[in-house]
Amino acid sequence: MTFALASLARTLAATALLCGGAIFADTAHAAAAPLTPHPVKLDDGRSFSLNLPANLEIVPVVQGLKRVRFFARSPDGRVFVTDMQNLSDNKLGRVYALDGWDEKTERYSKVSVYLDKQRNPNSVAFHTDAAGQSWLYLANTDKLLRYRYRSGDLKPSSEPEVLASFPDYGLSYKYGGWHLTRTLAFGGGKLYVSVGSSCNACVEKEDVRAAILQMNPDGSQRRIYARGLRNAVGLLYRDGKLYATNQGSDHLATRSPTKPCSWSTMAPITAGRIAITATARSRPIRSFRARAAARARPRPSRISRRMRPRWAWPGFRPAIKAS
Repeated sequence: MTFALASLARTLAATALLCGGAIFADTAHAAAAPLTPHPVKLDDGRSFSLNLPANLEIVPVVQGLKRVRFFARSPDGRVFVTDMQNLSDNKLGRVYALDGWDEKTERYSKVSVYLDKQRNPNSVAFHTDAAGQSWLYLANTDKLLRYRYRSGDLKPSSEPEVLASFPDYGLSYKYGGWHLTRTLAFGGGKLYVSVGSSCNACVEKEDVRAAILQMNPDGSQRRIYARGLRNAVGLLYRDGKLYATNQGSDHLATRSPTKPCSWSTMAPITAGRIAITATARSRPIRSFRARAAARARPRPSRISRRMRPRWAWPGFRPAIKAS
């Protein structure tokens, strides 16, 4: 039982990590096991620890990257990794192809720059159409691209097709930040793309903000599949359901030992319904809708500071909608 982890990009020089002996395997059983500290040592002498099930081993397989985000396995078995370079809005992002797995050294011997000069590439995915043509999909801040994919290529074999364009502006991190990442997932013959909000908590000008889009693999028949998800960075389609991680509002209070409180959820999304399945990670908190409404009227400084997630109250329906 093994799985891939993105590196601790915000605290260390980026490192691709591998748990066990292979990548992308099912972790359902591992997730239920008790977690124990696993030390990780880097070539430059630094080390850190991650809590994982005791029966897993974790080793660095690629080092020296910048801000690793998501992994995808290509039709020919290679691993593709997105790298956003840093926290700024930039066009320095890359997509790496990892190949040449060495069982003895437990590392990839070939790390190729498949794409560069990309605008904050967050997510990459592969899909093979009915005609047998394989495609590489890349989610940048401002657009969704796809390239014809050929096994063994070190660079794209065609110019990209632009399947969709997205708003590419927002407030600075000083005001809670805008969400420049876009995430991809395939399932049920459809392509899903998440687009974050333009701010910390506000009324959006574009319908596409704070939403998940659904479209055909060629970009046609695009529609909003779910809305009200402030920043659904993670998407996973499994057993007929689309799961999304959602990052709630920032800067809600200062009770967390290390940073202002926020909240996050994991929501399985099916047609017409979203079920909130995870609790807040810190308190006090309040919902995105409550926060936006409170800003629109005069209020004392302590209002809503001690609210639980509003979906926790009997009879309350979350301010999240799926079509």
